[in-house]
Amino acid sequence: MSINTYDLNGEENVFFQLGKLYEKYGYVKLKMSKFEKYNFYINNKYFLNSSGMITFTDINGDLLALKPDNTFSIAKSLRVGLDEEKKIYYHDDVYRVCRKTKLYEKIMQYGVECIGNVDLYNLCEVVGLAADSLNIISKDSVLNISHLGVILSLLENFDIEETQKFELFKFIEGKNIKGIQTICGIMEIPDDIVVQILSLVSAYGPVEVVIPKLKQTITDSNALRFLDELEFIISAVQRQVETKIIIDMSITMGYMNYYDGIIFKGFVKDISKNVIMGGQYNKLMKSLDRSIDAVGFAIYLDLLNIKKNKVKHDIDIFVLYNETDDVGAVYDRVRSLINEGNTVLAGRNVDSSIRSKVVMNFSEM
Repeated sequence: MSINTYDLNGEENVFFQLGKLYEKYGYVKLKMSKFEKYNFYINNKYFLNSSGMITFTDINGDLLALKPDNTFSIAKSLRVGLDEEKKIYYHDDVYRVCRKTKLYEKIMQYGVECIGNVDLYNLCEVVGLAADSLNIISKDSVLNISHLGVILSLLENFDIEETQKFELFKFIEGKNIKGIQTICGIMEIPDDIVVQILSLVSAYGPVEVVIPKLKQTITDSNALRFLDELEFIISAVQRQVETKIIIDMSITMGYMNYYDGIIFKGFVKDISKNVIMGGQYNKLMKSLDRSIDAVGFAIYLDLLNIKKNKVKHDIDIFVLYNETDDVGAVYDRVRSLINEGNTVLAGRNVDSSIRSKVVMNFSEM
């Protein structure tokens, strides 16, 4: 009897391919703790994308919290010299309050971080890895990318409260023209700057179309410099990857306050939410009194449902035997099937929860 050799299931195969991809570029897998001291998050709650945390008391009396964010913990703990970069990837869970249900949920993440003396090459590399990761997940995918440096440069010369900037970013990401005009009026932003901000809302498309249009409207020299950087990164990466890359300047990550440069979101067909999110978070490093830069991204694996959608079976063969069968012969037959490259489960009763390609009755083998 000829049985196909066992393959990794869909979920495991994606994990395997992602890890191999990152290791090819010198990224090292990082093992992390599941929790941090609660005070660490409370003291930096402005940067967190979570309104609640699961807490518990350690045996020594310290109040701990299950991690609501992996990047935050890595930024705090990874030791990096001023003249070096450390490149790591991880596969871990975070715990957050669901925006819809208001209940706690565990979110499975795969992530990449480059921390230290980050330069233009590192930015290209991480954006490229995000694009390649999307291609592993689905051939029908797109990476939407923006640069927060553009909008931040337009606002640089004005005295704006963080809460107002937060509202403005929400309106830009929601493409809410009226909201943008209203908050800009409250912040007393001049009309010519408002026009430039509004031009970002509709800036969507391929790099060769969007950048020239924006350069006709944007006049701030720093904003133009960041547009040049964005153009260079996309052009460099697009030559080397299969995933489509689209500029979407309405992306602001307004609810994740530690981003401040290149930012991006990755989408795959038939999933409405982004499955990848990342970018530069130098602002977070400065808040932790660390004079180094950082860029990275996270993949939200729970959204993919890979295993449910793709796995056809758990094992190749279920060998059914009974009390009268020769145990030694059963054992020999199971080993023989495994040596042929199959996955085999033997038992006296068929387990309905295990999906097997073939059920074989030992007495008929």
